[in-house]
Amino acid sequence: MKRLLYISMLLFAALFAACDDGLEVGKVDLGYLELVSSNVDFDYRSGTGRIIVDTEHEVTPVKAEDGSATWIRDISVDKNVVSVTVDENIELKYRNTFITLVAGDRRVVVPVSQGIGLLKLGASTMSFNSLPTSSRLVDNRTFSFSPVGSDILSASVNANWITSVKLNRETGIATIEATGNTTTTPRTGEINFVFGKQTAKITVTQEAAAIFTNLTSLTFSHEASSQEVAFDIPDSNGDVTASSNQTWATVRVNNATKIATVTVEASTRTSARTATVTIRYGSMIKNVSVTQTPPPPPPPAN
Repeated sequence: MKRLLYISMLLFAALFAACDDGLEVGKVDLGYLELVSSNVDFDYRSGTGRIIVDTEHEVTPVKAEDGSATWIRDISVDKNVVSVTVDENIELKYRNTFITLVAGDRRVVVPVSQGIGLLKLGASTMSFNSLPTSSRLVDNRTFSFSPVGSDILSASVNANWITSVKLNRETGIATIEATGNTTTTPRTGEINFVFGKQTAKITVTQEAAAIFTNLTSLTFSHEASSQEVAFDIPDSNGDVTASSNQTWATVRVNNATKIATVTVEASTRTSARTATVTIRYGSMIKNVSVTQTPPPPPPPAN
């Protein structure tokens, strides 16, 4: 009996001491863990975010065990700050996982997410004429691109006539070069781009061999004069010929400079007149239309 009374007195003393410490009778203090802020919603880039908690215990972070957190490279703890470092997202989908923070007997689950990196091309097709890029009349072939991410962007081609693909990530401009097509058949090739696990392609077409001129029409006043038409052909060593279907318009060709000079006589007609200059190279032809305006009407008589 005395032993039971002694034990009862000890339990009462313990409860009384607990009340003096501000604890509610019958409650056990498991500590506390409150989420103050979370900055772990990442874009596609690698980086580090922070989770701040309020607790009096040591914090232990635990990754999700379902295999969804492999892209979280590192988690470190400095007192009540948990730093989360992630790899760059080169996947084709958004990524989501979670981290469980444990402090004492309390737990807080914090979601972690990351956006997707994208490869955007400014064109899906590109067309070349048949001239080589070394021609002085060739047009530049460029397009814009924007790889949203720092992963390596590479390009490959499946046609040997596409000789170069230059990617300038600073300007976001890609330049394609191709040899001239000396055949009478158009051709098609592809440029395949790889960015992380993403792929994209541009279809490149090239026209059949042809004669190209910087002008397709000429307009003259009624006075006698001359104008020049620059031309180019697929074979830089070949010679062209030219002719006119009207005697008042003549044409002279300089194959060394690749210039055709068209000369017209003075016109006394009261209406405009037209002619066609034809430039020939083998079986290829290129027509240039010529128009000569009439002289102005005489002033009215007084």
